[in-house]
Amino acid sequence: MSLEKTKNKIAIIGNQSITKYLINYLQNKGIKINYLITLKNKKKYNVTDPYNFKNEKIKIIEVETYSLISKNDKKKLKQLDIDFLIVFGWSRLIPQWTLELAKKSTIGVHAGILSPPRSRGRAVFNWALIGGFKKMIYYAMRLKSGIDNGDIFEKKTCKINLYDDIESLYFKNSIISSEFFFKIITNWKFYSKKARKQNNSGSSYFPKRNPDDGFINWRFSSLEISNLVRALKTPYPNAFTFYKSKKIYINDAIPFEINTKIKCEIGEIVEVFPNNKFVVRCNNSFLLVKNFTSSKKFNPLNGMKFKSSNISKFNYKKI
Repeated sequence: MSLEKTKNKIAIIGNQSITKYLINYLQNKGIKINYLITLKNKKKYNVTDPYNFKNEKIKIIEVETYSLISKNDKKKLKQLDIDFLIVFGWSRLIPQWTLELAKKSTIGVHAGILSPPRSRGRAVFNWALIGGFKKMIYYAMRLKSGIDNGDIFEKKTCKINLYDDIESLYFKNSIISSEFFFKIITNWKFYSKKARKQNNSGSSYFPKRNPDDGFINWRFSSLEISNLVRALKTPYPNAFTFYKSKKIYINDAIPFEINTKIKCEIGEIVEVFPNNKFVVRCNNSFLLVKNFTSSKKFNPLNGMKFKSSNISKFNYKKI
């Protein structure tokens, strides 16, 4: 399989730092990108980890709507001459008329804890970390109308280790996905024939997550809570708890095993260190909170008890 010399016209649609990584990756490989399609107002749509694109040496097309439903958006995009449309960092379904803009293919990526057609849907990296899973299966596909159901060009498995958090998983995603896109557009004759249709029988979907889902249930184990914290680290809305009216955002925490007979309740602070890091009682053990912010001034003290949510554990068996 040799690289094809290509004069294909390429457009990328995305809003995030991972989109910027892809642009840099392809440009460093000598691939010309003709257009970047991105939201004009990323704040309006609460884009996670948004990137302010400038000086990319690409014609930037700013659109008004995340769902691409405005007449102005359609008018702008339908005028473009595109061979490949690459979707990366765009957390919405692409409408059919947009998929059809590309003469050769609209290409996207997805990852899940199980092979396709399982584990489709939203927040897959967050869910993988929350569930304590050890690997992700990444794949590149020809996008179709529907959810992650396109013909598959390439697959790759990557481990999740104990030190991974949501940021490092997105870094891995950036590298793996960028490699996928480069290989496909530079070996299109090969991949256009290789694409394999998905069998939709037995497909499963992760649900969307909302910021409120990060409310900590202190009746969970210390490992389960630390997994939630690492799944929601910045730039995601952090896991959180409450002390009276104060909302405490926890950005870094680890299980804390100590052989002690401290009498305390679940959710109670049992130790505070001089640097303001503190230990909280969980269901089976303790959690060391290493980094936090708060909505109001908060100084942790022994005996303070946090509110606990009633959020139940997610049933991964249905995924």
